[in-house]
Amino acid sequence: MRAFVTLYPEMRKLRSLTNVVLGLLASPAIVSGQDSRTSKSDTVGKASAAPPAAVSAQVEAIAKHPELGKAGSDFHREFIARFRRYRTEQPAFFADANWPMKLADEVTNSGIPSVAPARPMVPASDGQNQPGTTPPKVPEPAPDPALQVLAFCRENYGKKVGDGQCTSLVVQALKSAGQAGISKDAPGAGDYVWGQLVAFVAGQRKGAKGVESLVQVRAGDVVQFRDARLEGASHDGGGGHYSVTAPHHSAVVADVDFGKGLLVVFEQNATRTKEVVRSTLYLSDLTKGWLKIYRPQRARP
Repeated sequence: MRAFVTLYPEMRKLRSLTNVVLGLLASPAIVSGQDSRTSKSDTVGKASAAPPAAVSAQVEAIAKHPELGKAGSDFHREFIARFRRYRTEQPAFFADANWPMKLADEVTNSGIPSVAPARPMVPASDGQNQPGTTPPKVPEPAPDPALQVLAFCRENYGKKVGDGQCTSLVVQALKSAGQAGISKDAPGAGDYVWGQLVAFVAGQRKGAKGVESLVQVRAGDVVQFRDARLEGASHDGGGGHYSVTAPHHSAVVADVDFGKGLLVVFEQNATRTKEVVRSTLYLSDLTKGWLKIYRPQRARP
């Protein structure tokens, strides 16, 4: 289990926005139909203010993530939600003209597909075009197990899963998606292996080692802690310090910001209750112990 819980950043008021942010917020390719409060005249005026570098980054982001250019898609809605949150909480994020690509990459790493699943090609048959024939049925693409794991965690948020132990949440979430559970213990007893290792972060006094490996992490992965301790200045803007320990703990990745070394997890038995909660971990504050992040694998029939 994990003792205590990390603190969430406090919402800060936005004082000003750069022309890049204003221009791309008004761009029809990104926010078409999303904000009825912006008049047509305001939209044209703001869009024209976007620098060429930012416009180029926007075009490249849509080319790499086609679902971004489809208003109303899951990817598009998540991009807009993060954009609006970041312009309030992290205005400095938009100082980099390449922010559209960085933000789109974050959405992809959260587990939302940026490209619509391709429908399988159906081989032609002699009678395919003959009147009265029924075309073969195209099978639907298999659901993404990571999204199923996240759906289970969201559905059980605030509830106790199984006996309330941390591993019960992870095991049941993976089972709901047809994924395998614990395969073995390594390197020591109780150090559960949940699939393919994708990231390893070790604590040390002057900044954690391996935070950059979070670039490989996506929502739906599983975190295994061993003798972990996170401590440092509070991240709520109120001053002071905080300390969190996780001698032996398991959790599900809900979101990741590899640029800031920030990990959001679904977990239970992490506070004074055994209900499922959503917590934010600042891995740059990891001073002791380690954590491994695994990509679950399909369960064998």
